Amino acid sequence: MGKSQVISLHYDRIFDVLSLLDLIRFSTTKENSFVFKSFVFQFVNSYITLFYYAFFKQNFSKVRELLISFFLTKGVTQIILVKYCVSPGVINL
Repeated sequence: MGKSQVISLHYDRIFDVLSLLDLIRFSTTKENSFVFKSFVFQFVNSYITLFYYAFFKQNFSKVRELLISFFLTKGVTQIILVKYCVSPGVINL
């Protein structure tokens, strides 16, 4: 299990601590802050390898492999959601 997977397992606790450091008084502002931090973390966690191989290593065959795996994963996830969810429009990936 990689470092990013371990961190993503505990990201709720990490964001709770970060939100406490923000000294936010209102619950809606705290929730918005939590959602933003969660989105940024998940985005960086998901695509950092793609940026690394594209811009630092400049290994475009690896970038191609990563893009194919990202799109296949998203496609399979959509198929599973459509098959097992009552309303497929509920979850939008």
